[in-house]
Amino acid sequence: MNARRLLLACLCLPLVGFALAPPLAAQPAPPDLVRDLHWRNIGPANMSGRISDIEALDSDFTKVLVRDGLGGVYKSVNAGTTWEPIFDKYGSASIGDVAFFQRNPDIIWVGTGEECVRNSVAWATASTSPSTAASRSSTWA
Repeated sequence: MNARRLLLACLCLPLVGFALAPPLAAQPAPPDLVRDLHWRNIGPANMSGRISDIEALDSDFTKVLVRDGLGGVYKSVNAGTTWEPIFDKYGSASIGDVAFFQRNPDIIWVGTGEECVRNSVAWATASTSPSTAASRSSTWA
């Protein structure tokens, strides 16, 4: 019986200590250290961002496609921890849209051409031809 009480006291004592401890708070920054810091925009100004489409499987959010405005399509199978380029060997200077075929995620659609045409995008912006691939074989039609 005494062993049980001792064990119970050893288990409950830290909990009581945590309950009675003062709350932790971050130290405030000295005003003279941060007074000259101001918010400023460092992102893209008028180019609509360069990651222009993100698509995921409805049934598995860890499978993700991303397209950029410069012709790249990237696939992640681990929720964006790592990315694999899947459209580097094909002649398109811009990508307009990417999509998984939700019923068969091995099929990926890629539409070339970008809707936000700007002066740094090459001649392929007028293209709207879709490409599809069975992603396991990496062949495109």
